[in-house]
Amino acid sequence: MMLHVCIVCIDYLFFFFFFNDTATTEIYTLSLHDALPILIINPGARLSLQLHHQRSEHWVVVRGTARVTRGTDEFVLTADQSTYIPVNTRHRLENIGAEPLEIIEVQTGVYLGEDDIERFEDTYGRV
Repeated sequence: MMLHVCIVCIDYLFFFFFFNDTATTEIYTLSLHDALPILIINPGARLSLQLHHQRSEHWVVVRGTARVTRGTDEFVLTADQSTYIPVNTRHRLENIGAEPLEIIEVQTGVYLGEDDIERFEDTYGRV
């Protein structure tokens, strides 16, 4: 899997773009304590089962159909539905639909770095 990254700064708003075989991620950040990624997950793809020790996440489905794992619960969300992922909660997103799944993810916490990800299962061997 190849990962491509592009970083753009306009005034004080930073845009980060990540691309790989599974998903495209656009991240808009205004401070060190909040970020607004937009995730586009390809049909049939899923993200790693993971948790964060220092941030929580709110997921809003813009289009598509998501299978969500949150702790021991598993449920489906469609457009205009949302869920909250508390700190230290295992979670995963999977696109179970035929079209790309678009998610707005609001991240808040004392630290938002990618090294705060603890992975438990991952299709790409990043555990």
